[in-house]
Amino acid sequence: MATVCRALLSQRLNLIFTQSVRNRSYRKHKRPHEYEFLTNQPEMYPDAYKLQTGKLKYYPRDPNYKDPPIVPSKLFMVERVKPMKGQPWWDKEVLTRLGLDSDEKYHVVILKNHQNICEDLWKVKHLVKITPISFPNGEPTEEDIERTLLTGDGQMIVSDAVKPDPKRVKGQEDFLKDPLRLDGRTLGDNSRQKWVQGWIL
Repeated sequence: MATVCRALLSQRLNLIFTQSVRNRSYRKHKRPHEYEFLTNQPEMYPDAYKLQTGKLKYYPRDPNYKDPPIVPSKLFMVERVKPMKGQPWWDKEVLTRLGLDSDEKYHVVILKNHQNICEDLWKVKHLVKITPISFPNGEPTEEDIERTLLTGDGQMIVSDAVKPDPKRVKGQEDFLKDPLRLDGRTLGDNSRQKWVQGWIL
């Protein structure tokens, strides 16, 4: 008798379970947004001193703290530090627009600090290194182009010590324009021709 009761009870439970699963209704429950807990939370320290810029809040340790005056740089020195291979096409388009699609190893581009350019740089900030350019000796003019040097840390130095020696410049120009000069390409072509035709004895 006990076994029959157990069998009937198990069948009944199985029937109830299957019917409840089949008849289950999936209602649209009103769920809060997944990030709502981040935006609608009350402030943890409402009486604490804070500096707010837009939606960014900063709680300094010293209540007399003030942000240092920031003078934005007019120019940026931008260098691509990661390869374009394997990147999505929209990142490649932005890099091409900024002039950073060259295959050179240390290719540097000078860009203006403009809203459109900053938006593009924000999109590819994980692929580039951005250095603001400063002018410790003042901004160079057209006459100072020959004696201007841009260092790796973004300092544009204008000094007479940087100005090239005119004798060396003239010597380099004469060397490059010399028709009898054997550059690497000429030597390579000549050596290849000798290799293909055989050595002339």
